[in-house]
Amino acid sequence: MHDFPIGTAAAGPSSQNEEPTRMPAAIARTLVLMAVLCLLALSPAAADNALFVVTGVAVDVKADTAAAAKKQALGDVQVTAFRMLAERLGGSEAAGLADRFDIKDVGRLLKSLSIEDEHTGPGRYFGRLTVRFLPDKVRRMFTRAGISWTEQRSARIVVVPLWKGENGPMLWEDNLWRRAWLSLGAENALVPLLVPLGDLSDAQTFSLDDALNGNEAKLEAIRIRYQGESILVAEGSPAGDNGVHITAAGPTPVGNVLFDKTYTLAEGGVAAAAEAAVRRFHTLLTDRWRAGRATANTPGPAAQSLSVAVPFASLEEWNMIRSGLLATPGVAGADIATLAQGGAIVTLAYTVPFETLQSSLYQGRLSLQQAVGGWVLQPF
Repeated sequence: MHDFPIGTAAAGPSSQNEEPTRMPAAIARTLVLMAVLCLLALSPAAADNALFVVTGVAVDVKADTAAAAKKQALGDVQVTAFRMLAERLGGSEAAGLADRFDIKDVGRLLKSLSIEDEHTGPGRYFGRLTVRFLPDKVRRMFTRAGISWTEQRSARIVVVPLWKGENGPMLWEDNLWRRAWLSLGAENALVPLLVPLGDLSDAQTFSLDDALNGNEAKLEAIRIRYQGESILVAEGSPAGDNGVHITAAGPTPVGNVLFDKTYTLAEGGVAAAAEAAVRRFHTLLTDRWRAGRATANTPGPAAQSLSVAVPFASLEEWNMIRSGLLATPGVAGADIATLAQGGAIVTLAYTVPFETLQSSLYQGRLSLQQAVGGWVLQPF
């Protein structure tokens, strides 16, 4: 079969002689709004365009000395990350064109480098880094190079990995299948995939029995916790010494997913096959999403993003705002930069003129207005 068919705070106690004092709702909401705007001003993540941040870029370099190996690695990682960025935004053809650029070309596009983890040995440096690029400069580079791309992102998909190995099924425990999904690092991709933390709250909400029995209600609770537009249980099982069988089914922002495929490598074992299967799954998702969007070879509305403060009084109100936001025509994505009791900071991606965006939000009873500290989105 084809490997990826897709269809379209409560008041404290008071004495008997005292009347509890209540803060007027309007004042309380104003204070919450001010707090959220402070978060907006303080949060550097809110201003970043996540599409241009490439995480988990692996390097492993040998040279005469560890210092020389590190110096070379810090150059190599920029070129590698740029190719990954081009593939993220434009697919394999764009990645091929990106191979023409060297460190001098790519270095001019760099915003920052940060080390996730690193190790040194005699004449060796290896580790993983995060590379941040300057969006406007990257767009101009793509345009000059004739690279077509899109910045229109799908809504987030939450993926729950379920491993069925020789020692029985495993859900939240550490295992090679879960590690493969975590290593994908697709939170900032065109089709963002998020793997739950697997903490005590997750385990109490959605158990192994729930996964095996297909408990949709409890699975929905996980989706809501991680603010996904949809959620998939991705089952994996070993297929020989160097293979993995993967299945996943359900509705997603790119269409209905029906995935049932075995991936086998020549060598590397089951763990390597698991990583290959996960990458292939995400590549096919991304290709399908990209094929449905008009690519751009000049900067345009698809590149627009805005940091927005969203005050809310309850989780129910937050979910209502979020659902209305994602359903608004022209909204390509809403990434949560900060989420706390009483408010959130959202990086809003949109593909229409700003006035059109405001009008569309207003029709959905959401007001997007500029306040003293920045832009604020509120229901009315």
